[in-house]
Amino acid sequence: MLNMLSTLLKVAMIGIILLMLYLLGLGVGRSLNFLPEQYQASWEIPLKMNIPFQMLKVNSLDPDLLAHDIEVKEAELEVMPKGRWLSLFINLIGILYLTIVGGILYYLNRILESLDAPYPFLPKNAIYLQRIALLVLMLSFYKTMMGFMVGLIFVDKFEIGSSLASIQGPSLSIDFTAFFMAGLLWVLSEVFRKGTELQSLEEQTV
Repeated sequence: MLNMLSTLLKVAMIGIILLMLYLLGLGVGRSLNFLPEQYQASWEIPLKMNIPFQMLKVNSLDPDLLAHDIEVKEAELEVMPKGRWLSLFINLIGILYLTIVGGILYYLNRILESLDAPYPFLPKNAIYLQRIALLVLMLSFYKTMMGFMVGLIFVDKFEIGSSLASIQGPSLSIDFTAFFMAGLLWVLSEVFRKGTELQSLEEQTV
């Protein structure tokens, strides 16, 4: 079971590396005019609906099928910058996000590989858990800053559906779930550290 999980994590890490190389190639290719405009980066921006929801009428073309109207409560706007360097910047931001996620998967895999050892309480596992906790906090900070940057750059840049929706201005939203997870991982790392000390003491006693 552990070997299968470790293999899945390795496959995921390989996929992330390939995706990072793809984004880097797209960014560099567009900035140097090697690639046409259809390969430019895009930014999906969440919209603030200025009405609670909008109903989309659905008509069934089959008399044996019944479908309800659709309530649109949230939407996203896909923005494709014309500037070469802004396109490269968006790709680099995506690479940064993938780097953080890849780091989390890497340290998780290192911990899984060490669980096959006779004594799982190893000093390095405590360090790996602390690094995962820091990466989780970095991921939360990344999302917070991205929300702020999107509002700062794109607010008042588009008119959407006769003002039915708009881009929210710059705001800082804190993900307390990420702080809780990071704290939990840090406590778990201290448990591993204490287990390492007790394990070492037991070996010395024997």
